[in-house]
Amino acid sequence: MIDESYLKDLNSEEVMFAAKFLEDIFLHKKTNISITNPSEIQIVFKVLRSIGPVNTKNVILSFLDRSTKLKISNFMDEYELLPLFIYHGDTTFLSTVFKNLKTDLQIKILRSIYQKEPEKYKILKGISSKDIKCIGGIFIQKKESTPVLIQNEKQHLLNMIQNPELSFEDTAFAGRKLLSEYDIEDVKNIIFDIVSEFIALKIKISNQESFMISLKFLYLLEPCVNLFPDLKNRIIDITDKIIISLKSLPNGMWIVKILNQLPVYMINYILAELFSYEKISSFEKRNLYCKLLKEVKSNLDQEKTSNLYFAFSQF
Repeated sequence: MIDESYLKDLNSEEVMFAAKFLEDIFLHKKTNISITNPSEIQIVFKVLRSIGPVNTKNVILSFLDRSTKLKISNFMDEYELLPLFIYHGDTTFLSTVFKNLKTDLQIKILRSIYQKEPEKYKILKGISSKDIKCIGGIFIQKKESTPVLIQNEKQHLLNMIQNPELSFEDTAFAGRKLLSEYDIEDVKNIIFDIVSEFIALKIKISNQESFMISLKFLYLLEPCVNLFPDLKNRIIDITDKIIISLKSLPNGMWIVKILNQLPVYMINYILAELFSYEKISSFEKRNLYCKLLKEVKSNLDQEKTSNLYFAFSQF
């Protein structure tokens, strides 16, 4: 699809150049095309701007040499540069463009490619402005970390989890604060180390005190689960412990109430396990998961506005 409004001011000679340019690419498959004339560069830019599909723009750019692409990129606005950094594969070209951008635009680009293009993200993050410190989708200036500071942070968070005077709201806030103060690699190291140390505590979820400790731990992780998908596998034992602890509750109403206290991501993890009970080889465990699933389903009507009710409807 072409938006002709971008081409309406081209004269007949410029239209002929544009037609030949596209013919060289799509018909003759010429590669490494070099354009040095500033007027012709502007014509090519207008052609690119008139084309809707991002993948078509990307195909055209791939036929140009690096110098020509750099000249064209000088005319691009923010909304044209963002998809360029997502879909174009020439990282040398992208790096050159990136280094000359303002810090706020570098931040937007890093945010947009963090999960979609992790390898490209690593390259660009390495050459980004020294003022940028980043945590996945959150980019602000952050303090420099040291091994001692990281270790102290881990111990502080573990102490918060086990402090009976603090709530899960406190640890949830601490998790968000962690994201605002440290670089993503530091956050990952801190969180994954805390997971390992928490598992090593071998806390049995058998009473209100142990449940609250586990709850504070889970809410601490909540801001990080989307940033680090591997966390799900690291805490699978905790997920199973919570499920097994539900069998000691007096009835389905209590099961629903307990589940509704959990962060949304853990509710989803647990429901995924319960709904897949037929795949479990252990008869005892399969029977328990099936029973718990029925109890949850039977008692959902009283919690129609809850996170559990919404999550259950997605399955």
